[in-house]
Amino acid sequence: MLRCLLILVASFTPGIVSDSPKQLPKDYQSEFAWKFYKQISQSFETNIISSPYHIREAFACLSNVSLPSNTLSKEFQKAILLPRTNLIHTRYDLQRERFQCRDELRVATLAAGLGTKHVLDGMFRSTMDHCRMFQTRVATDHAIKMTQKLNGVFWNASNNEMRKFLSPNDIDVDWDFLIMNSVVLSAQWKYQFKPSDTTVCPFYASKSKQIYTEFMQVEGYFRYGYFSQWNLAAVEVPFKDGSPYSCLLMHSIDGSLSNMMKNYDHNRFREIYQKLNEGKTTIIMPKSIIRVSLKSSNILKSLGLKTPFTEKIWKVFNSPNGVSLGEFMQKVTIQFESGVGQIVKNIPGRDLGNQFIAHEPFVFTVFDRQELTPIIVGHLIEPTKTEKPKSNHLMCQNPPSWTFKG
Repeated sequence: MLRCLLILVASFTPGIVSDSPKQLPKDYQSEFAWKFYKQISQSFETNIISSPYHIREAFACLSNVSLPSNTLSKEFQKAILLPRTNLIHTRYDLQRERFQCRDELRVATLAAGLGTKHVLDGMFRSTMDHCRMFQTRVATDHAIKMTQKLNGVFWNASNNEMRKFLSPNDIDVDWDFLIMNSVVLSAQWKYQFKPSDTTVCPFYASKSKQIYTEFMQVEGYFRYGYFSQWNLAAVEVPFKDGSPYSCLLMHSIDGSLSNMMKNYDHNRFREIYQKLNEGKTTIIMPKSIIRVSLKSSNILKSLGLKTPFTEKIWKVFNSPNGVSLGEFMQKVTIQFESGVGQIVKNIPGRDLGNQFIAHEPFVFTVFDRQELTPIIVGHLIEPTKTEKPKSNHLMCQNPPSWTFKG
């Protein structure tokens, strides 16, 4: 099962595949997802996980309270790729209904006014109602009391999904405004992974760093592709039938995720997905938990906004009452585990078939199967550590070829 808790803030059925994929209209949401991941990944030397989909959804809602002539608003909309917000909201509404049909994606958003300033004016309230945001006020300048109040409200808003979203260290009493959004994604693999034959083996984080971790594997008919022209191998790991989501894993051929992602965009993602071929495939990947926290100040800077921050309060969304955005927070936890999907019998024959061995850094995305929209994007560089085994592990997979170069 893949269980993902996103605190802030996809099946496609291929037809006849052409070597020259048809150019589709620009998908700003999906382009933003890859732009976002590529930018913030430069600041992380280890694991990262984010939901660009829900970040942009919330930012699109907040952009409605900006003054149309505001230069800062235009700069912001350019960075978030918001050309026409009316179409954006229509798309989110339609997708929300489809995503929630199986209760695999549960979303709660809390907009809080902090301190004694009356920041939740009529304009903000109407926007939050349209965006399905809960609202609250915390009229105190004490960080611990703010934290307790917000956590209590969010506990109810998230239908008891999220007990402690904030710690006192997350709060700055000078903020006027805070957005908290939780997304719970719980999806089961279509096919059940099982412990690999050796279970505990080294993960090659770099040429000089090995991490012993527990691996799991599954053999079956999966859609796989090896693309030397793009320096990557990819495999689709589907969720149970009927899920609106699927998962794609990608690792580089030369061992460099930055090289693999250098020219990566949504057109590349679509072309890779369309060129995957179904065949006998063995997938080996580490059982692991990834936890990452992101804040909007770092997010917006990484996206290229040049407007300076002052005392941690940045007036991104200027209303007639001068409302400022104190912070917009995302905390994400994702867990890769075996799950309870269908048990696959060994496929007869001596042919090994395709091999996707994730014993090196890899990128993953959970995406909307119908529209190929990335919902969650991240990479794993350091898996969960396991005590180094004492037994003979000659049966472990050989190191990737890039560990022997240079």
